[in-house]
Amino acid sequence: MTVNGILSNIRADIPKNRLYCTFSEKSTLDELTSLLAGIKDRVSDLKPGFDVVEDMSHCHLFQLAALPILRSIMYYLVNSGAQEVIRVVDQQSTVFRQLINLSARIRSYKPIYVKTMAEADELLNQEHRRQGLRFNLQNTWIAVHKDTQVFNGKAVDVSASGCAILTDSKTLPIGSQVRIKLPLKSESSGTLAFEIAATVVRLFEGGFAVNFLEFDGVAKKELMNCLIYELQENQ
Repeated sequence: MTVNGILSNIRADIPKNRLYCTFSEKSTLDELTSLLAGIKDRVSDLKPGFDVVEDMSHCHLFQLAALPILRSIMYYLVNSGAQEVIRVVDQQSTVFRQLINLSARIRSYKPIYVKTMAEADELLNQEHRRQGLRFNLQNTWIAVHKDTQVFNGKAVDVSASGCAILTDSKTLPIGSQVRIKLPLKSESSGTLAFEIAATVVRLFEGGFAVNFLEFDGVAKKELMNCLIYELQENQ
Protein backbone atom coordinates (compact mmCIF):
# COMPACT_ATOMS: atom_id res chain seq x y z
CA MET A 1 0.00 0.00 0.00
CA THR A 2 1.62 3.26 -1.05
CA VAL A 3 0.60 6.84 -1.66
CA ASN A 4 3.00 9.59 -2.81
CA GLY A 5 5.99 7.26 -2.39
CA ILE A 6 5.57 6.58 1.36
CA LEU A 7 4.70 2.99 2.19
CA SER A 8 1.90 2.11 4.57
CA ASN A 9 2.78 -0.95 6.56
CA ILE A 10 1.45 -3.18 9.32
CA ARG A 11 3.85 -5.24 11.41
CA ALA A 12 3.20 -7.46 14.43
CA ASP A 13 6.02 -7.96 16.93
CA ILE A 14 4.80 -11.20 18.49
CA PRO A 15 7.42 -11.51 21.30
CA LYS A 16 6.57 -7.97 22.50
CA ASN A 17 2.84 -8.41 21.75
CA ARG A 18 2.93 -5.14 19.84
CA LEU A 19 1.37 -3.85 16.60
CA TYR A 20 3.15 -1.26 14.45
CA CYS A 21 1.11 0.72 11.90
CA THR A 22 2.78 3.10 9.47
CA PHE A 23 0.52 5.64 7.75
CA SER A 24 1.37 6.98 4.28
CA GLU A 25 1.81 10.66 3.37
CA LYS A 26 -1.80 11.24 2.37
CA SER A 27 -4.31 8.88 3.93
CA THR A 28 -7.14 8.43 1.46
CA LEU A 29 -10.31 6.39 1.89
CA ASP A 30 -8.85 3.48 -0.11
CA GLU A 31 -5.56 3.68 1.75
CA LEU A 32 -7.12 3.51 5.20
CA THR A 33 -9.53 0.77 4.10
CA SER A 34 -6.51 -1.33 3.08
CA LEU A 35 -4.76 -0.42 6.31
CA LEU A 36 -7.76 -1.61 8.35
CA ALA A 37 -7.73 -4.93 6.50
CA GLY A 38 -4.01 -5.31 7.28
CA ILE A 39 -4.61 -4.51 10.94
CA LYS A 40 -7.30 -7.19 11.18
CA ASP A 41 -4.91 -9.70 9.65
CA ARG A 42 -1.99 -8.91 11.98
CA VAL A 43 -4.01 -8.54 15.21
CA SER A 44 -4.97 -12.19 14.89
CA ASP A 45 -1.31 -13.01 15.65
CA LEU A 46 -1.36 -11.10 18.96
CA LYS A 47 -2.82 -11.72 22.41
CA PRO A 48 -5.38 -9.46 24.10
CA GLY A 49 -3.57 -6.70 25.98
CA PHE A 50 -1.35 -5.85 23.00
CA ASP A 51 0.11 -2.38 22.46
CA VAL A 52 -0.20 -0.30 19.30
CA VAL A 53 2.28 2.16 17.81
CA GLU A 54 0.80 4.29 15.01
CA ASP A 55 3.54 6.04 13.03
CA MET A 56 1.91 9.11 11.48
CA SER A 57 5.16 11.08 11.21
CA HIS A 58 5.06 10.96 7.38
CA CYS A 59 1.34 11.62 7.11
CA HIS A 60 0.44 15.13 5.92
CA LEU A 61 -3.34 14.90 5.64
CA PHE A 62 -6.36 12.68 6.29
CA GLN A 63 -8.98 13.03 3.56
CA LEU A 64 -12.30 13.93 5.13
CA ALA A 65 -13.92 10.91 3.48
CA ALA A 66 -11.34 8.69 5.21
CA LEU A 67 -12.06 9.86 8.78
CA PRO A 68 -14.90 7.32 9.33
CA ILE A 69 -12.40 4.54 8.50
CA LEU A 70 -9.98 6.01 11.03
CA ARG A 71 -12.77 5.73 13.61
CA SER A 72 -13.38 2.12 12.52
CA ILE A 73 -9.68 1.39 13.13
CA MET A 74 -10.00 2.87 16.63
CA TYR A 75 -13.09 0.80 17.45
CA TYR A 76 -11.55 -2.39 16.04
CA LEU A 77 -8.42 -1.99 18.17
CA VAL A 78 -10.49 -1.43 21.32
CA ASN A 79 -12.70 -4.46 20.64
CA SER A 80 -9.66 -6.62 19.95
CA GLY A 81 -8.11 -5.92 23.35
CA ALA A 82 -5.58 -3.13 22.75
CA GLN A 83 -4.06 -2.03 26.07
CA GLU A 84 -2.29 1.13 24.88
CA VAL A 85 -2.08 3.22 21.71
CA ILE A 86 0.83 5.56 21.03
CA ARG A 87 0.83 7.90 18.04
CA VAL A 88 4.04 9.23 16.55
CA VAL A 89 3.13 12.54 14.93
CA ASP A 90 4.43 16.06 14.37
CA GLN A 91 2.37 18.11 16.81
CA GLN A 92 2.62 21.16 14.53
CA SER A 93 1.10 19.27 11.58
CA THR A 94 -2.33 19.40 9.96
CA VAL A 95 -2.81 15.72 10.80
CA PHE A 96 -2.32 16.37 14.52
CA ARG A 97 -4.93 19.15 14.41
CA GLN A 98 -7.32 16.82 12.55
CA LEU A 99 -6.87 14.14 15.23
CA ILE A 100 -7.44 16.57 18.09
CA ASN A 101 -10.54 18.02 16.40
CA LEU A 102 -11.93 14.52 15.80
CA SER A 103 -11.39 13.55 19.45
CA ALA A 104 -13.23 16.69 20.58
CA ARG A 105 -16.32 15.72 18.55
CA ILE A 106 -16.65 12.04 19.37
CA ARG A 107 -16.23 9.69 22.30
CA SER A 108 -12.88 8.03 21.81
CA TYR A 109 -9.88 6.58 23.57
CA LYS A 110 -7.02 8.94 24.37
CA PRO A 111 -3.71 7.85 22.84
CA ILE A 112 -0.31 9.06 23.97
CA TYR A 113 1.32 11.43 21.45
CA VAL A 114 5.09 11.34 20.98
CA LYS A 115 7.53 12.75 18.41
CA THR A 116 9.64 9.70 17.51
CA MET A 117 9.41 5.92 17.24
CA ALA A 118 12.28 5.63 19.73
CA GLU A 119 10.24 7.58 22.28
CA ALA A 120 7.22 5.31 21.67
CA ASP A 121 9.24 2.14 22.25
CA GLU A 122 10.90 3.64 25.33
CA LEU A 123 7.50 4.37 26.89
CA LEU A 124 6.21 0.87 26.19
CA ASN A 125 9.37 -0.75 27.55
CA GLN A 126 9.14 1.05 30.90
CA GLU A 127 8.49 -1.17 33.90
CA HIS A 128 6.07 1.38 35.40
CA ARG A 129 3.69 2.64 32.75
CA ARG A 130 0.02 3.46 32.58
CA GLN A 131 -2.11 0.36 32.34
CA GLY A 132 -5.08 0.30 29.99
CA LEU A 133 -6.62 2.66 27.51
CA ARG A 134 -8.19 5.88 28.71
CA PHE A 135 -11.52 6.96 27.27
CA ASN A 136 -12.80 10.45 26.59
CA LEU A 137 -16.50 10.03 27.39
CA GLN A 138 -17.51 13.72 27.19
CA ASN A 139 -20.10 15.08 29.61
CA THR A 140 -20.42 11.97 31.79
CA TRP A 141 -21.46 13.04 35.30
CA ILE A 142 -19.86 11.44 38.33
CA ALA A 143 -20.71 11.75 42.04
CA VAL A 144 -17.82 12.10 44.50
CA HIS A 145 -18.36 11.19 48.18
CA LYS A 146 -15.88 12.50 50.74
CA ASP A 147 -16.94 11.74 54.32
CA THR A 148 -20.35 13.44 54.62
CA GLN A 149 -19.83 15.65 51.57
CA VAL A 150 -21.15 14.84 48.11
CA PHE A 151 -20.43 16.83 44.97
CA ASN A 152 -20.70 16.25 41.23
CA GLY A 153 -18.17 16.53 38.46
CA LYS A 154 -17.57 15.34 34.92
CA ALA A 155 -15.53 12.20 34.34
CA VAL A 156 -12.79 12.44 31.72
CA ASP A 157 -9.89 10.20 30.81
CA VAL A 158 -11.66 7.18 32.31
CA SER A 159 -9.87 3.85 32.41
CA ALA A 160 -10.35 0.62 34.31
CA SER A 161 -7.83 1.84 36.90
CA GLY A 162 -8.81 5.49 37.45
CA CYS A 163 -10.14 8.71 36.00
CA ALA A 164 -9.81 12.48 35.95
CA ILE A 165 -12.71 14.55 37.30
CA LEU A 166 -13.59 18.08 36.26
CA THR A 167 -15.29 20.20 38.91
CA ASP A 168 -16.48 23.81 39.01
CA SER A 169 -14.69 24.75 42.19
CA LYS A 170 -14.24 21.76 44.51
CA THR A 171 -10.72 20.37 44.93
CA LEU A 172 -9.33 17.73 47.27
CA PRO A 173 -5.77 17.29 48.58
CA ILE A 174 -3.58 14.58 47.10
CA GLY A 175 -4.05 11.44 49.17
CA SER A 176 -7.73 12.11 49.94
CA GLN A 177 -9.83 8.93 50.14
CA VAL A 178 -13.17 9.14 48.32
CA ARG A 179 -15.90 6.98 46.86
CA ILE A 180 -17.17 7.69 43.38
CA LYS A 181 -20.40 6.72 41.65
CA LEU A 182 -20.00 6.45 37.90
CA PRO A 183 -23.06 5.60 35.74
CA LEU A 184 -22.29 3.91 32.44
CA LYS A 185 -24.42 2.26 29.81
CA SER A 186 -24.24 -1.51 29.45
CA GLU A 187 -25.10 -3.52 26.36
CA SER A 188 -27.07 -6.07 28.37
CA SER A 189 -28.17 -4.34 31.58
CA GLY A 190 -29.15 -0.78 30.77
CA THR A 191 -27.25 1.70 32.96
CA LEU A 192 -24.87 0.36 35.60
CA ALA A 193 -23.77 2.56 38.52
CA PHE A 194 -20.24 1.68 39.55
CA GLU A 195 -19.36 2.54 43.17
CA ILE A 196 -15.60 2.56 43.57
CA ALA A 197 -13.21 3.50 46.37
CA ALA A 198 -10.46 5.80 45.10
CA THR A 199 -7.61 8.02 46.18
CA VAL A 200 -6.67 11.43 44.78
CA VAL A 201 -3.27 11.18 43.06
CA ARG A 202 -3.00 14.36 40.99
CA LEU A 203 -4.37 17.90 40.83
CA PHE A 204 -4.81 19.96 37.68
CA GLU A 205 -6.54 23.21 36.79
CA GLY A 206 -10.27 22.61 37.13
CA GLY A 207 -10.15 19.22 38.78
CA PHE A 208 -8.23 16.21 40.06
CA ALA A 209 -7.38 12.62 39.15
CA VAL A 210 -8.01 9.46 41.16
CA ASN A 211 -6.76 5.90 41.15
CA PHE A 212 -9.28 3.18 41.90
CA LEU A 213 -8.64 1.03 44.98
CA GLU A 214 -9.33 -2.68 45.41
CA PHE A 215 -11.09 -2.77 42.07
CA ASP A 216 -10.29 -5.75 39.91
CA GLY A 217 -11.59 -9.05 38.65
CA VAL A 218 -15.17 -9.22 37.38
CA ALA A 219 -16.04 -5.61 38.27
CA LYS A 220 -13.02 -4.24 36.44
CA LYS A 221 -13.83 -6.30 33.35
CA GLU A 222 -17.46 -5.14 33.50
CA LEU A 223 -16.34 -1.50 33.69
CA MET A 224 -14.11 -1.97 30.65
CA ASN A 225 -16.98 -3.55 28.71
CA CYS A 226 -19.18 -0.54 29.55
CA LEU A 227 -16.48 1.90 28.44
CA ILE A 228 -16.20 0.10 25.10
CA TYR A 229 -19.99 0.07 24.72
CA GLU A 230 -20.20 3.81 25.48
CA LEU A 231 -17.56 4.40 22.83
CA GLN A 232 -19.27 2.40 20.12
CA GLU A 233 -22.78 3.59 20.86
CA ASN A 234 -21.72 7.02 19.65
CA GLN A 235 -20.38 5.94 16.26
